[in-house]
Amino acid sequence: MVAQHMPIALLETLLRWRESEPPKGANDASTFQRKLAVECIFCSACIRFVECCPQEGLTEKLWSGLENFVFDWLINADRVVSQVDYPSLVDLRSLLLDLVAQLLGALSRIRFTSVTERFFMESNTRRIDSSVARSETLSIINGMRYLKLGVKTEGGLNASASFVAKANPLNRAPHKRKSELYHALCNMLSNILAPLADSGKNQWPPTGVDLALTLWYEAVGRIRENLMHWMDKQSKHIGVFICSPFLLVNVLDFTP
Repeated sequence: MVAQHMPIALLETLLRWRESEPPKGANDASTFQRKLAVECIFCSACIRFVECCPQEGLTEKLWSGLENFVFDWLINADRVVSQVDYPSLVDLRSLLLDLVAQLLGALSRIRFTSVTERFFMESNTRRIDSSVARSETLSIINGMRYLKLGVKTEGGLNASASFVAKANPLNRAPHKRKSELYHALCNMLSNILAPLADSGKNQWPPTGVDLALTLWYEAVGRIRENLMHWMDKQSKHIGVFICSPFLLVNVLDFTP
């Protein structure tokens, strides 16, 4: 109830508290377990408060703090708590990263373009062919799975269409050593588009946004066409990619 009336003040207090917490203890499993648990609590609270924020309610400082928190964990989780060094903390770390992804989804409702631009920027800076870069990129892609598409207004639909077009897994020909990234992008888009596909024909299409709808259908249709063509030539990958074309067909079926 308090969060509904003063989410900004609560978020600011939470961030100040987190920033004031000094590093504690040695680098052992017990210390990292406490750190992960505290971060889970912090992230869960942020999700609830962000969900109560008005569209333009966050200050630049607050936004920067939340966005940096999300991407810092997505990029650096393995450096902070290595799965190899601390196998007993794998489940707790996975829980935190799922909460981080949920927070990113909640933030995208407020500033969709800022979130997606940060995603593409972080991904593009990791195009070098190294295991570290691929691992970080996979984590960033996985962290986008709760992204909230805006499809009720012309501006929201334009931004969503632009994101879907840029996120097309087959914008570039797949490289064998990077095929895992393409699989991850397909799964990401499946998760992002699923709520729209499941929302029901009575909520689609929005009215008065004909130009934006054209861009939307072009972006979604291009992915469907690319994937279907690619799967015909690469049948060994069909088990991974088949969910995405079917989901995109469902989205296209909303066409009156």
